[in-house]
Amino acid sequence: MTEHTLTLTNDQLYEVYCAAWREFVALHKQATVNSSGVSNHVLKRVRHSRTAIGQVCDMIETLLPAFKTNAEAYTTARAQAKIEVEYGVMFASTRNGRSFVMPDFFGTGDVKRYDLSKIAPFATVVPPSFRSRPSNEILEVAELAEGLHGKNFAMLSEDELMRFRHLRQFGRKYGLLVSVEVMNDGDDIQDELAAASPELQEEIYRRLTTQVAVRWFALDSAT
Repeated sequence: MTEHTLTLTNDQLYEVYCAAWREFVALHKQATVNSSGVSNHVLKRVRHSRTAIGQVCDMIETLLPAFKTNAEAYTTARAQAKIEVEYGVMFASTRNGRSFVMPDFFGTGDVKRYDLSKIAPFATVVPPSFRSRPSNEILEVAELAEGLHGKNFAMLSEDELMRFRHLRQFGRKYGLLVSVEVMNDGDDIQDELAAASPELQEEIYRRLTTQVAVRWFALDSAT
């Protein structure tokens, strides 16, 4: 059998490395931002290709450490991919860049025990009520709900109030219920709220002690 040796100059190898890490970033985005709703089979294949490209990057970085890129997109994608392997989890991201972490639903069922305190700094933990990989739309709804739970309605910022209104109108479609609980209320307050329009309800909430409640429900069929 004839053996062939591929000889590359440092400049050529550097070009290969740059092409490889950029391809890794593209594959990672495809594997985590499932905006087009591709099948699980395709996502598995993309993740397999991402692993192979990552091994090429690691090999070149070992041979020539000076080549190693500090590009944030690559370092973040590489860190997340390694966490997936180490802890038996998977990442999903919204088109806005927010990352979520969940058990690896594509695994064989032998999910490793993992410490979310080590993973959570890299991403928001998906609510445990999810039973499978959420759609991109549900992840973006979860992104909008970030930080609202437990807030006093009167203390909501302009951005939080906008997100609250949007979720109150559309969140139920994706399995999210956003409401306001009045603390120490009586029947008279409940009667007043029941008769009020959404705009008047907000005025009532502002003069009382309240808490915003964010609750996921009935997700098994939606995810």
